Amino acid sequence: MASISGRGAKGHHTYTLTLTETATSVANNTSTVSFSFDLTDDANWFWEGWNQSITYSVSANGSVVASGSIPNHTTKSQNIAKGTITVPHNADGTKSISYSFSVSDGANQYYTSGNASASGTMVLSTIPRATTPTFSSKNVTMGSA
Repeated sequence: MASISGRGAKGHHTYTLTLTETATSVANNTSTVSFSFDLTDDANWFWEGWNQSITYSVSANGSVVASGSIPNHTTKSQNIAKGTITVPHNADGTKSISYSFSVSDGANQYYTSGNASASGTMVLSTIPRATTPTFSSKNVTMGSA
């Protein structure tokens, strides 16, 4: 599991992006990674009705995996986005991914969060790869004819 947090510029809100590797596939050389993007609030700095003014974007492994607006924030802690992604590994079974989020507060009200962003890197499990056996003909006994 990996997690990053970023404080809104106005100081009352914290955004957290958490990634968890939930499965690996040896056959496909991939991992399944779930993510959760959450907003928490220090002291009930709620807002409603800002429609498209407060936007977010979540990226993982070089692609945007979730984006949209946060028109309402009416509870102390709320999930903004969640989902799963499939991540292909390198030929040797290794993989690390970068992940990030950004929030743009176009409403810019006293009680809204202000802009926020954070980024990090997550090392995934190494998926074992099949090896190719090598044989030396001088060490092999084939039996009798």
